[in-house]
Amino acid sequence: MGGRVERGPAGAGAAGASAGGETLGSRLRAIRARIERSGEPLLDEAGVRQELAERRGGVAALELRGDAHLR
Repeated sequence: MGGRVERGPAGAGAAGASAGGETLGSRLRAIRARIERSGEPLLDEAGVRQELAERRGGVAALELRGDAHLR
């Protein structure tokens, strides 16, 4: 899978706004728009699980079911 990692600024406020006043939702929409412009396909649930498994070093993450394991 792709190697893209998007990280926001450290210490973002508890209300979801960063130090610049930008909300988490607006940052995520900007990231999505950038990915769409690049032509790279967005991940579906199976793609997210595969990405997590690869980053966690194995297929064990693929065997976990339920949204609680997507942390």
